[in-house]
Amino acid sequence: MNKGDYIDGVIQRMNELGWDDTYTGTFAGSDTSKVEKQVEKTFVDAWIKSFEILPRSYYVHKSFIGQQHKFDTIQGTGQVLVPEDFYVLASFKMKGWRRECLTASAQNEHNLNVQSNEYVRGNCYRPFCIRTKGEKDTITYYSLPTGSEHEIEKAIYIALPKSIDDVEIQHPQLIVPLQWVHASVVFTTFEKYEQANAAMSALSNGNSKFKN
Repeated sequence: MNKGDYIDGVIQRMNELGWDDTYTGTFAGSDTSKVEKQVEKTFVDAWIKSFEILPRSYYVHKSFIGQQHKFDTIQGTGQVLVPEDFYVLASFKMKGWRRECLTASAQNEHNLNVQSNEYVRGNCYRPFCIRTKGEKDTITYYSLPTGSEHEIEKAIYIALPKSIDDVEIQHPQLIVPLQWVHASVVFTTFEKYEQANAAMSALSNGNSKFKN
């Protein structure tokens, strides 16, 4: 779906919910520039909000195998640079691990203290990943036995769109649910809270069964 069709879809969801006569000129008729600008402006916010409530399978998954990779064979730990559009970790596995790591925990004192202890930190049977944010974000993984080769078997992340222009690369099953969430976000910017709640209710109730 291209950008124009997506915007029209958001406005269609809003039209399905209706609004009072005071706002008819804002959202319907020949002058829709105001709402169109809000849809463009709030796309990433709507995407992030949708991510908290929709299945992760709806979102774009990418591999980051091939990114800069540093490791310590004595400690059995390593760091992998993540791409600029990295949002969350979906799956990470080093060769030799018995299972995948499906999340990257936040860098904090507790996590760092636990993972610095070789007796309790992550291992081949119970791996652990920490996302470190900075000038260049990284995933630090724990761990492999001393002397092991450090070969990444799987590295998948969910990509954050930069703007509404990225709507063209989103998975088709995301589009309609995202439009309902986006309609709610736009209604909120216009302080139409009743309609904003109704849009989220339409999503929860499977309105149109998420079909175009």
